[in-house]
Amino acid sequence: MGRGLLSEAETARLKWRGIPDRQLLELEARQRKRVTALEEMLHREREELEAIIDAMSSTPLQHEVEFGSVHAPAGYSTRMTWKDKIILVMTEAKRPLLAREIGPVLVAWEPLFLQSMEVDNAVSVHLSQLVKAGAVVRQKRKGRGAYLYSVAE
Repeated sequence: MGRGLLSEAETARLKWRGIPDRQLLELEARQRKRVTALEEMLHREREELEAIIDAMSSTPLQHEVEFGSVHAPAGYSTRMTWKDKIILVMTEAKRPLLAREIGPVLVAWEPLFLQSMEVDNAVSVHLSQLVKAGAVVRQKRKGRGAYLYSVAE
């Protein structure tokens, strides 16, 4: 019997002929899992595509309008004191920081205001005050010249 006379659907069914029902049920279950996983992945990819399209065509976020950046955390405000900003940077980092690591984070969070300032000098002064007040702990690094700063608990 020549396969040229069969339709594509009939030809596809032929490869599953002769396989025991139990094996077919296992194959069906496995195939359903794969199809479900592919559908979920396709759904996530479509959501990501929608987010990209929205980002290209939408107006700036309120956070971006206020601070010039979307990188600032939700609790950040331009009305915070320098000391509060420094403590927030250290809290968000969740690790001890060098003094020179704090300034670039603040500039990234508030580029419109802080670009024209000497941020590193201001951070240094306020870090010293925070250490004296006991709000920040300074740790010496063995064999290194710089200190690590972390929020006191």
